[in-house]
Amino acid sequence: MTPIWILLLLQLQLTREEDAYVQKGQDRELPCGLVESLPGTEEVTWSYNAGVPGSSSVPLFRGAAGQAQKEAEARERLSVFRNHSLYLRGAEDGDTGTYWCSVQGATRNTYHLNVVTGGSRLAPPRGDRPCAPFPPP
Repeated sequence: MTPIWILLLLQLQLTREEDAYVQKGQDRELPCGLVESLPGTEEVTWSYNAGVPGSSSVPLFRGAAGQAQKEAEARERLSVFRNHSLYLRGAEDGDTGTYWCSVQGATRNTYHLNVVTGGSRLAPPRGDRPCAPFPPP
């Protein structure tokens, strides 16, 4: 039997969190982080939170690998590719927030998506982080 601390360490290594940016009106793909295809029985879920005080998490897509169904709250501009990546078409200001992918309830990748406009050269601050240079396109 594998010690619990090894399982927790493996889970931490599978989870990735990062700031992501998209220019307003542009498209953005957010990978789930699955290196290989799942056999088809594992449930893949994409969720979203606007990050506004009092807002709750919203399920966007849920289902077995390759067959994720759009939830009622998901915007029409969102879709999921066969590789489980979330695809956002034509980013708008309201798309800013946190998106995360889970497999069988275990979070794989988390993205703090920031929609930037016009000639912005700085990424907006998040929480107690200062502004950071906007990554090149």
